[in-house]
Amino acid sequence: MYLETFRGFPATISVESGGQYYGDPRRNRPPRYFHLTVTARHLGAQSAATWVHPRLPPASRGDAVRSDTGRAELVSRPSWFGTAGSLILTRTHDLAFRWRVGAAGYEMALHAWAPFREAAPTLRVLAGRALAAPPFPPPSSSPVTQSGHLRWIAPPRWVADACASVPRLAGICPRTLPLARSRFISAFVAPRAIACPEGRRDLVSVQWSAEDAAHPRRNRPPRFLHFEVSAGPGCLRFHFPHVPVAPRPGMMLRRDYGTSAPVPLGRYAWGGHHGLLVLGDCFGNHLCFRWRAHGTSYQVDLHGWEPFPETVTVLRRIVASAGS
Repeated sequence: MYLETFRGFPATISVESGGQYYGDPRRNRPPRYFHLTVTARHLGAQSAATWVHPRLPPASRGDAVRSDTGRAELVSRPSWFGTAGSLILTRTHDLAFRWRVGAAGYEMALHAWAPFREAAPTLRVLAGRALAAPPFPPPSSSPVTQSGHLRWIAPPRWVADACASVPRLAGICPRTLPLARSRFISAFVAPRAIACPEGRRDLVSVQWSAEDAAHPRRNRPPRFLHFEVSAGPGCLRFHFPHVPVAPRPGMMLRRDYGTSAPVPLGRYAWGGHHGLLVLGDCFGNHLCFRWRAHGTSYQVDLHGWEPFPETVTVLRRIVASAGS
């Protein structure tokens, strides 16, 4: 899932499950694959008139997902649940329902599959749920606490819901996080996604904004934040040939995803979890704390920044909050 709210562009939320199969549209049918996007935009005087009634060629007959015209086509002009709109087959093979409320233009798009005749009734159900739902209440503001140079909040409800959707991760999801602000947020929930000889691991990854690889000091909250939690059998190393070193400033300089060697930082007891702290054994620029309990290996990792000792302090507080 990702959310984009960049000024001058449509506000977009995208939810995707599974992976798209190119060249075989029958394999893109739920539950194997699902991709839904919802956008909202401000319509000017001219665009408002054409938003619901776009000037597009009519969609070709037959199974639309079998042909690639490279253009958007008009399927029909339905009125769903009292809302008039247009049904459009986009150039990316999404079936989209467009409607507007005043100067706001909305579009809900569902990636089509074969048989194509199933797509419109499915989209109608989804659109109907959205049109019939009461407006969301304004998000309640979480209490903000100050600690050092950072501000801390309880994670948004959707972060807790993401962890709760994967049973093995529900107990290690953070209860407190550094405050981060961004016009781009992404979340990745992947049960049994990470394979290793011992089995498969579950993963939840949440990110605000994007890293600045050339300037580690700019990867500090509130500008940027990326943390992950994972659980499952095996896959994690707990022994390294190198002697552990103490965290120090400058350790995030010149680190990247693929070529930086892991640096063990010693063993700690954080929040009742006795585990290993290592830099770069999950991603090259992530600080990882891992431990074992009841036959399962757990890990909480955090994208690092400079000054690096502050990253260690922040990860310690995040881990200590997990399960509390």
